[in-house]
Amino acid sequence: MDRKGWIFIVLALFAVIFIFSSSPIYDPINVHVYADNRTFFGIPNFNDVIFSLLFFILGLMGLWKIGHQNKTLQTSIWMIFFLAIVGLALGSGYYHLAPSDERLFWDRLSISTAFMALLAGVLSERISLTVSKKVAPFLILAGISSVFYWGYTRDIRFYLLVQYFSIVALPLLCVCFPKKGDRYIYGVTIFYIVAKVVESYDAQIFNLTHQFISGLTLKQLAAATGVYFIYRKSVMAYNKAKK
Repeated sequence: MDRKGWIFIVLALFAVIFIFSSSPIYDPINVHVYADNRTFFGIPNFNDVIFSLLFFILGLMGLWKIGHQNKTLQTSIWMIFFLAIVGLALGSGYYHLAPSDERLFWDRLSISTAFMALLAGVLSERISLTVSKKVAPFLILAGISSVFYWGYTRDIRFYLLVQYFSIVALPLLCVCFPKKGDRYIYGVTIFYIVAKVVESYDAQIFNLTHQFISGLTLKQLAAATGVYFIYRKSVMAYNKAKK
Protein backbone atom coordinates (compact mmCIF):
# COMPACT_ATOMS: atom_id res chain seq x y z
CA MET A 1 0.00 0.00 0.00
CA ASP A 2 1.38 3.46 -0.92
CA ARG A 3 1.51 6.54 1.28
CA LYS A 4 -1.82 7.81 0.03
CA GLY A 5 -3.54 4.63 1.17
CA TRP A 6 -2.11 5.00 4.66
CA ILE A 7 -3.71 8.44 4.91
CA PHE A 8 -7.15 6.84 5.11
CA ILE A 9 -6.09 4.18 7.58
CA VAL A 10 -4.65 6.83 9.89
CA LEU A 11 -7.71 9.04 9.40
CA ALA A 12 -10.07 6.18 10.21
CA LEU A 13 -8.09 5.17 13.31
CA PHE A 14 -7.96 8.77 14.53
CA ALA A 15 -11.71 9.15 14.03
CA VAL A 16 -12.51 5.94 15.91
CA ILE A 17 -10.14 6.80 18.78
CA PHE A 18 -11.63 10.28 19.03
CA ILE A 19 -15.17 8.90 19.16
CA PHE A 20 -14.33 6.29 21.81
CA SER A 21 -12.54 8.87 23.95
CA SER A 22 -15.36 11.43 23.79
CA SER A 23 -18.46 11.61 25.94
CA PRO A 24 -21.79 10.33 24.61
CA ILE A 25 -23.68 12.73 22.37
CA TYR A 26 -27.45 12.87 22.52
CA ASP A 27 -30.05 14.50 20.31
CA PRO A 28 -31.32 17.89 21.53
CA ILE A 29 -34.62 17.78 23.38
CA ASN A 30 -36.34 19.57 20.48
CA VAL A 31 -35.03 17.19 17.81
CA HIS A 32 -38.55 16.48 16.55
CA VAL A 33 -39.64 20.14 16.44
CA TYR A 34 -39.56 21.75 12.99
CA ALA A 35 -40.46 25.23 11.83
CA ASP A 36 -42.83 24.23 9.02
CA ASN A 37 -45.45 21.92 10.51
CA ARG A 38 -48.33 23.01 8.29
CA THR A 39 -50.95 20.54 7.16
CA PHE A 40 -52.22 20.47 3.58
CA PHE A 41 -54.64 17.98 2.06
CA GLY A 42 -54.79 16.22 5.41
CA ILE A 43 -51.02 15.55 5.41
CA PRO A 44 -49.16 16.91 8.46
CA ASN A 45 -45.73 18.48 7.90
CA PHE A 46 -46.73 18.53 4.25
CA ASN A 47 -43.59 19.98 2.65
CA ASP A 48 -41.20 17.69 4.49
CA VAL A 49 -43.30 14.63 3.66
CA ILE A 50 -43.84 15.49 0.00
CA PHE A 51 -40.24 16.48 -0.71
CA SER A 52 -39.20 13.01 0.48
CA LEU A 53 -40.62 11.78 -2.84
CA LEU A 54 -37.59 13.28 -4.57
CA PHE A 55 -35.46 10.53 -3.06
CA PHE A 56 -37.94 7.88 -4.14
CA ILE A 57 -37.79 9.08 -7.75
CA LEU A 58 -34.00 9.39 -7.77
CA GLY A 59 -33.61 6.00 -6.12
CA LEU A 60 -35.73 4.29 -8.75
CA MET A 61 -33.92 6.10 -11.55
CA GLY A 62 -30.59 4.95 -10.15
CA LEU A 63 -31.77 1.36 -9.74
CA TRP A 64 -32.93 1.33 -13.35
CA LYS A 65 -29.54 2.52 -14.62
CA ILE A 66 -27.54 0.17 -12.40
CA GLY A 67 -29.85 -2.71 -13.28
CA HIS A 68 -28.87 -2.40 -16.94
CA GLN A 69 -25.15 -2.71 -16.22
CA ASN A 70 -23.07 -5.87 -15.91
CA LYS A 71 -23.24 -7.38 -12.44
CA THR A 72 -19.98 -6.65 -10.62
CA LEU A 73 -19.02 -5.83 -7.04
CA GLN A 74 -19.16 -2.13 -7.86
CA THR A 75 -22.62 -2.27 -9.41
CA SER A 76 -23.83 -4.31 -6.41
CA ILE A 77 -22.58 -1.60 -4.05
CA TRP A 78 -24.28 1.13 -6.07
CA MET A 79 -27.43 -0.97 -6.12
CA ILE A 80 -27.36 -0.97 -2.31
CA PHE A 81 -26.85 2.79 -2.37
CA PHE A 82 -29.92 3.45 -4.51
CA LEU A 83 -31.98 0.93 -2.55
CA ALA A 84 -31.03 2.88 0.57
CA ILE A 85 -32.18 6.08 -1.16
CA VAL A 86 -35.56 4.50 -1.86
CA GLY A 87 -35.62 3.45 1.79
CA LEU A 88 -34.74 7.01 2.76
CA ALA A 89 -37.76 8.32 0.88
CA LEU A 90 -40.05 5.89 2.68
CA GLY A 91 -38.37 6.32 6.06
CA SER A 92 -38.23 10.12 5.86
CA GLY A 93 -41.85 10.38 4.74
CA TYR A 94 -42.95 8.00 7.48
CA TYR A 95 -40.98 9.93 10.09
CA HIS A 96 -42.21 13.39 9.13
CA LEU A 97 -45.85 12.29 9.21
CA ALA A 98 -45.50 11.96 13.00
CA PRO A 99 -41.94 12.67 14.21
CA SER A 100 -40.73 10.39 17.01
CA ASP A 101 -37.61 8.45 17.97
CA GLU A 102 -39.22 5.21 16.83
CA ARG A 103 -39.90 6.59 13.36
CA LEU A 104 -36.57 8.43 13.18
CA PHE A 105 -34.86 5.04 13.41
CA TRP A 106 -35.97 4.14 9.88
CA ASP A 107 -34.94 7.51 8.49
CA ARG A 108 -31.46 7.25 10.00
CA LEU A 109 -31.03 3.62 9.03
CA SER A 110 -31.39 4.50 5.36
CA ILE A 111 -29.14 7.55 5.68
CA SER A 112 -26.30 5.61 7.31
CA THR A 113 -26.59 2.74 4.83
CA ALA A 114 -26.51 5.18 1.91
CA PHE A 115 -23.46 6.99 3.27
CA MET A 116 -21.48 3.82 3.80
CA ALA A 117 -22.52 2.39 0.42
CA LEU A 118 -21.42 5.67 -1.18
CA LEU A 119 -18.04 5.50 0.54
CA ALA A 120 -17.68 1.80 -0.31
CA GLY A 121 -18.58 2.48 -3.95
CA VAL A 122 -16.06 5.29 -4.37
CA LEU A 123 -13.41 3.26 -2.54
CA SER A 124 -14.05 0.12 -4.62
CA GLU A 125 -13.24 2.08 -7.78
CA ARG A 126 -9.78 2.83 -6.41
CA ILE A 127 -8.57 -0.32 -4.64
CA SER A 128 -8.17 -3.97 -5.61
CA LEU A 129 -11.17 -6.27 -5.98
CA THR A 130 -9.85 -8.54 -3.21
CA VAL A 131 -9.68 -5.71 -0.68
CA SER A 132 -13.02 -4.27 -1.84
CA LYS A 133 -14.79 -7.55 -1.14
CA LYS A 134 -13.67 -7.30 2.49
CA VAL A 135 -14.00 -3.55 3.05
CA ALA A 136 -17.38 -2.89 1.40
CA PRO A 137 -19.47 -5.26 3.59
CA PHE A 138 -17.67 -3.98 6.69
CA LEU A 139 -18.47 -0.34 5.87
CA ILE A 140 -22.14 -1.00 5.12
CA LEU A 141 -22.52 -3.12 8.25
CA ALA A 142 -20.84 -0.36 10.28
CA GLY A 143 -23.38 2.15 8.97
CA ILE A 144 -26.30 -0.09 9.90
CA SER A 145 -24.79 -0.88 13.31
CA SER A 146 -24.37 2.80 14.16
CA VAL A 147 -28.13 3.29 13.99
CA PHE A 148 -28.90 0.20 16.04
CA TYR A 149 -26.41 1.49 18.62
CA TRP A 150 -28.24 4.83 18.69
CA GLY A 151 -31.59 3.04 18.96
CA TYR A 152 -30.35 1.14 22.02
CA THR A 153 -28.35 3.87 23.80
CA ARG A 154 -29.63 7.12 22.22
CA ASP A 155 -25.94 8.02 21.75
CA ILE A 156 -25.41 9.46 18.25
CA ARG A 157 -21.59 9.48 18.24
CA PHE A 158 -21.25 6.58 15.83
CA TYR A 159 -24.11 7.78 13.67
CA LEU A 160 -22.33 11.14 13.32
CA LEU A 161 -19.02 9.38 12.67
CA VAL A 162 -20.53 7.55 9.69
CA GLN A 163 -21.56 10.84 8.07
CA TYR A 164 -18.63 13.07 8.96
CA PHE A 165 -15.93 10.52 8.22
CA SER A 166 -17.53 9.79 4.85
CA ILE A 167 -17.84 13.43 3.87
CA VAL A 168 -14.15 14.02 4.70
CA ALA A 169 -12.92 10.79 3.12
CA LEU A 170 -14.81 11.16 -0.17
CA PRO A 171 -13.04 14.28 -1.50
CA LEU A 172 -9.72 13.02 -0.11
CA LEU A 173 -10.12 9.83 -2.13
CA CYS A 174 -10.76 11.90 -5.24
CA VAL A 175 -7.70 14.08 -4.60
CA CYS A 176 -5.36 11.18 -3.82
CA PHE A 177 -6.74 8.74 -6.40
CA PRO A 178 -8.35 10.87 -9.15
CA LYS A 179 -10.79 9.21 -11.51
CA LYS A 180 -13.05 10.37 -14.29
CA GLY A 181 -16.34 11.53 -12.86
CA ASP A 182 -14.90 12.82 -9.57
CA ARG A 183 -16.76 16.09 -10.13
CA TYR A 184 -19.93 14.28 -9.08
CA ILE A 185 -18.34 13.25 -5.77
CA TYR A 186 -17.26 16.83 -5.14
CA GLY A 187 -20.84 17.86 -5.87
CA VAL A 188 -22.13 15.45 -3.25
CA THR A 189 -19.70 16.86 -0.69
CA ILE A 190 -20.65 20.47 -1.39
CA PHE A 191 -24.38 19.88 -1.25
CA TYR A 192 -24.06 17.83 1.94
CA ILE A 193 -22.42 20.83 3.58
CA VAL A 194 -25.15 23.10 2.20
CA ALA A 195 -27.78 20.72 3.56
CA LYS A 196 -26.29 20.78 7.06
CA VAL A 197 -26.04 24.58 7.06
CA VAL A 198 -29.62 25.28 5.98
CA GLU A 199 -30.91 22.61 8.37
CA SER A 200 -29.29 24.43 11.29
CA TYR A 201 -31.20 27.59 10.31
CA ASP A 202 -34.55 25.88 9.88
CA ALA A 203 -36.73 28.44 11.67
CA GLN A 204 -34.72 31.47 10.59
CA ILE A 205 -35.07 30.58 6.92
CA PHE A 206 -38.77 29.87 7.40
CA ASN A 207 -39.29 33.31 8.90
CA LEU A 208 -36.99 35.04 6.42
CA THR A 209 -38.98 33.63 3.48
CA HIS A 210 -42.26 34.68 5.14
CA GLN A 211 -43.15 31.04 5.84
CA PHE A 212 -42.70 30.01 2.21
CA ILE A 213 -40.00 27.41 2.76
CA SER A 214 -38.08 26.13 5.79
CA GLY A 215 -34.44 25.25 6.30
CA LEU A 216 -35.40 21.58 6.62
CA THR A 217 -37.13 21.59 3.25
CA LEU A 218 -34.10 23.27 1.69
CA LYS A 219 -31.97 20.58 3.34
CA GLN A 220 -34.00 17.91 1.56
CA LEU A 221 -33.58 19.74 -1.75
CA ALA A 222 -29.81 20.03 -1.23
CA ALA A 223 -29.51 16.37 -0.20
CA ALA A 224 -31.58 15.30 -3.22
CA THR A 225 -29.26 17.32 -5.44
CA GLY A 226 -26.34 15.38 -3.98
CA VAL A 227 -28.09 12.10 -4.80
CA TYR A 228 -28.72 13.40 -8.30
CA PHE A 229 -24.96 13.79 -8.76
CA ILE A 230 -24.53 10.11 -7.95
CA TYR A 231 -27.30 9.30 -10.42
CA ARG A 232 -25.42 11.27 -13.07
CA LYS A 233 -22.31 9.29 -12.19
CA SER A 234 -24.24 6.06 -12.75
CA VAL A 235 -25.47 7.40 -16.13
CA MET A 236 -21.85 8.03 -17.10
CA ALA A 237 -20.95 4.44 -16.19
CA TYR A 238 -24.02 3.17 -18.08
CA ASN A 239 -23.06 5.07 -21.23
CA LYS A 240 -19.49 3.82 -20.96
CA ALA A 241 -20.71 0.20 -20.62
CA LYS A 242 -22.80 0.55 -23.79
CA LYS A 243 -19.79 1.48 -25.91
